[in-house]
This record gives sequence, structure tokens and C-alpha cells, in this order.
Amino acid sequence: ALCGALLAIAAGALGAGVWSLVVRQLVSSGLIALVAWASITRLVRAGRSAVAAAPATPVPAAAPARATERANRRWFALLALASFLALNLDYYLVGLLRDVEALGPYALAFMIAFAPVTQLSWQLGKVLFPAASSTGELSRIGARTVSAIAGSALVLLPLVPPAVALAPWAFPAVLGAEWQPLVVPFQLLLAAGTVHALANLVGESLSGT
Repeated sequence: ALCGALLAIAAGALGAGVWSLVVRQLVSSGLIALVAWASITRLVRAGRSAVAAAPATPVPAAAPARATERANRRWFALLALASFLALNLDYYLVGLLRDVEALGPYALAFMIAFAPVTQLSWQLGKVLFPAASSTGELSRIGARTVSAIAGSALVLLPLVPPAVALAPWAFPAVLGAEWQPLVVPFQLLLAAGTVHALANLVGESLSGT
């Protein structure tokens, strides 16, 4: 994130304009992918070295176990694809059906309305995912997930009705009358974002197991 921000500032200073934001996003995402690839490669090599050094003869996995492993990989990939589409397809549709100018209010509405997902659910997910992957007892994982959902619901659900009710007044008052089109997308996205935040906690635990 720091490298992307610094390069975006440099690009903006050199006259890139709005494309400096594109530079930031591409650099940040690209570096995440490269670092992840390098880390995984190192771990795979270390695992292979450990297997090669082990004196015991490795026992080949049974066919049902290999089939289950392949099925788990497919489901994990499908989950990642569904998550990517859920968080990006709407931008494409808004830009396609309306225009680029409509994406501005929509993107701001999305960022604010999905704060329950990005600032609460994803942060809790960073704890639930490794905790689930390192816990063998499904009952403990389930109880932990239920507690996280209940606590999040107690925080988020009471805030939704007043936020929806105040949005038609608050956005024009704070940002100006030209941001009035932001109100309805915000109201719809806030409801969707709150439900998504709670459902994501289930997804994090399931992914971890």
C-alpha cells in the first residue's frame, strides 16, 4: 500500500491526473500478488526439502483422499471467484448502464456503505480464518463463529435504520446538493453490506476449515 501510494503521488506530480489512482491500485495489487507468490514458492520448496530429507518412505494418499482434496480446491477457487464478482461486477454494470460520472457517487456510496464489511467483518475474518484452520474441533469453530456473528449483529443492525433515514439529509448537507444521487445507492448498499458483513464471518470459518 505504501509503495502504491508513493508511486501514485509521483505519477500525479508528473501530470498523470486521474490515472495516478489506477497506478496506485495496480502497483498495490501487483505487489501483493508477487510477494504472495514468492512466499508460497519458498514454503513449497521448504516442504519438498523436508520430505526429501525424511527417512521414512512416504505413503501415497488414497484415491478418495485425493478426490476430496481436488474437490476442496475447486470449492475454494469458486468461493474466491464469487467474492471477486460480488465486489466488482456492480461497478462494471453501473459504468455500462449509466456513464463514468455515475461511477463517482456510486463508488463513494459503496465505500461508505460497505464499511461494515471492510472495517469490521474483514478484520474479524483475519482472526477467524487462521483460528478455524488450526482448530480440529468443529464445535469450537462453530461456537466461535456464532459469537462473532452475534457481536457484530449487535453493533451493526441498530445503526442501519437511522443511517438509512438520515442519508437523504446528511449527504446533501455535508457534500452538497450535487451528491443527492448518492442517497439511494447508499441506502441499498448499506443493507447489502451489513448482511454481507455477517455472512462473511461464516465464509471465513468455512474457508479456514
